[in-house]
Amino acid sequence: MKKTLLLFSILSFAFVSTLIASPGDTIKVRSHDEVHMNWFGNFDQKAKFPDASKKFNKILLHYTLGCPTKGCSEWDYTAQVQLRKPTGKYDSTQRSTQNFKVDGAAQASLRYNSFVTYNYFFNSGTKGIDSTANDTLKIDLYADSLTPLVKTASVLGWVGDYYKPVYDSAGVKTDSTYIGFETELTRKDWTYYTVFEVYDNFELGRIITPYNGNVGNTWKYTYTFDITDYASLLRDSVEIRAHYSGYQDGFTVTLDFDMIEGTPARECYKVVSLWNGSSAYGGTTTIENFLVSRDVAIDANMKEAKIRIIQTGHGFGGADGCSEFCQKKHFLKINNSTKFEKTIWRDNCGENPVFPQGGTWVYNRSNWCPGAEVAPYDYEVGQFLTANSTATIDLDMEPYTNQGNNNSSYIVSGALFLYKNNVYKDEASLEEVMAPNNGLRYARFNPVCDYPIVKVRNNGSENIKSIEFSFGPKGGTRNTYTWNGDLKPYEYVEITMGTNINFSVATPTNAFEMEIVKVNGKTDEVSFNNLIQTNYDATPVLPNQFIVWLRTNNRASENTYTITDHYGNVVYKKDNMANATLYQDTIDLINGCYTFKITDAGGDGIGFWANPNAGNGQLYFRRLGNGQLIKNFGTDWGTSTVESFTTGYTLGVPEVVTENNIAVFPNPTKGEFWLDINLGQSPMATVQVMDYNGRVILNETVTQDQFYAHRIDMAGFANGVYILKVASPQGGVFTQKLIKTE
Repeated sequence: MKKTLLLFSILSFAFVSTLIASPGDTIKVRSHDEVHMNWFGNFDQKAKFPDASKKFNKILLHYTLGCPTKGCSEWDYTAQVQLRKPTGKYDSTQRSTQNFKVDGAAQASLRYNSFVTYNYFFNSGTKGIDSTANDTLKIDLYADSLTPLVKTASVLGWVGDYYKPVYDSAGVKTDSTYIGFETELTRKDWTYYTVFEVYDNFELGRIITPYNGNVGNTWKYTYTFDITDYASLLRDSVEIRAHYSGYQDGFTVTLDFDMIEGTPARECYKVVSLWNGSSAYGGTTTIENFLVSRDVAIDANMKEAKIRIIQTGHGFGGADGCSEFCQKKHFLKINNSTKFEKTIWRDNCGENPVFPQGGTWVYNRSNWCPGAEVAPYDYEVGQFLTANSTATIDLDMEPYTNQGNNNSSYIVSGALFLYKNNVYKDEASLEEVMAPNNGLRYARFNPVCDYPIVKVRNNGSENIKSIEFSFGPKGGTRNTYTWNGDLKPYEYVEITMGTNINFSVATPTNAFEMEIVKVNGKTDEVSFNNLIQTNYDATPVLPNQFIVWLRTNNRASENTYTITDHYGNVVYKKDNMANATLYQDTIDLINGCYTFKITDAGGDGIGFWANPNAGNGQLYFRRLGNGQLIKNFGTDWGTSTVESFTTGYTLGVPEVVTENNIAVFPNPTKGEFWLDINLGQSPMATVQVMDYNGRVILNETVTQDQFYAHRIDMAGFANGVYILKVASPQGGVFTQKLIKTE
């Protein structure tokens, strides 16, 4: 069993004199522990990392986003993790301060006296003049321009240079007398400079926070970044910055570094910061003034090199919605020659594992999705660089003229990594077991009932043509599978195994093990990154016959659903459906493993708040005969939703939804509502519709066999807002708003 060593730090840290570890062991460092990011700004912490004597095969950064006590923010904000490296160089910022302050505030001028002065007014009771003392002024003087921040004196004074009124017995002002002043101060601004050390900021990872205004304060989600290439910077005392761009409270952040000891495939010995910041795009300030070319010295040790660009577009307007919603290219140039180009775009937001959200989470954007990590663009550039030379590196953006919007911008960071020779030839690492896995990240397609899915990386210098795997439930019978293909160095591949396992049968631990046995027919050169254990949930077991109960929304042409068997054969398919129509399809399956998948070509499920004209659909699995609810798929699931299940396996866990719920379709409506009730075992329910004054205008008793597809006709009622009330002795009372429109 591998050992785990912990180095923990928040604001202060203890010196660790020795760290004893061996290849595959993990040293853990925590820099931020549920730090509350309550407003726009930087949240900096220092952490103690191992010294330069340690070598690490892999370093992972786990970014855990959570909700503070009062809940999370409801908006999508940029959040970044940066490593801050002091350069040993210093700079200064010119500032100014004034030569005096009154009660701590600056004034243009002041005339005052050293004695108490008064404010005069007419007293209607005494028919004469009365007065109150003026406020005392605390005056701080900064008279020395060489030390402008050092106070030279403090005095007390009272306002002067004003007039004392004279009133007659009726309170009419008849004259005034002047009250003078002893001292006059006129503002002067002293110039001074603040000196600071210059830091290079290296971005380790970026996420965009989800629309989380309604998830409560217990929600958490962990994003993981491979930051192995920054090993040379993660030594001794390091300042780690968590940046939050939100103008709303907020989130908590926990940053954990897993440092897995061992020899890296190719050691990154130098990291050069190229760009780090943001720039307007298409406006009067050109982005090329920010993305300036860099001349970088390439030393004799360089054998391979990579450039990593992390780029996201923000702000939108005009005809093409730049930069958030437009697809623009960047061009990476080396020595004035374009070597790579990339469209800055992400097209799978509707498959986001963090769903549903309160905002427009399904809309594709400029290389980001709300609630997701930002994928970097990695470019292998070693072939274009020459040792003992200088390389000119430049990043250009596709030309663009801003169309009436000044908020279009890109946030860009770039770094150059220089490597020594790769020490491995045939070396693959098992990066992820995506299925079976009950983690939130993989919930869209888990639980599965047959084929495991894994992600593998080639860490060696040779192309990988074959990988042999061994896998199965922990402690159980092992299966084998050999993948054949062509995986280039430093690339990844997702592999779906062609060997079946019945995951509907629960095991004592529901633990699964996947292992790489051989690479290119040889023993893998690194063994400790070949094995991953996951936990999984048993696959639901459905009856051989059940009903797919689908009420389409107003864009039914976007929807198709299929049921495929264990071999990938489509055994049932439904498409070309009519709008706002109820379909009740009886499915009859032999014993086996199946996957149900419904897709939405519009990417917004069958009910999405931002597209009210599309209406809301409903999708359930129901039992044949009594219509009992088996599965409620919801409506706001983006591009697709998947359910794997088995039929005929008696050892599985039947999936029956027993929670009480009510669904109404369509809402709003022009007159006809369809009511779907799930009240567990309740034999009947009372359905009432009331106006907003509480007057009952409809009252019905509904038996259990009428619980789904129950029609409520309100065609004769006035347009407006109504309240639906459903009550039963066993199920309690539930209410929902109904809206009748033209």
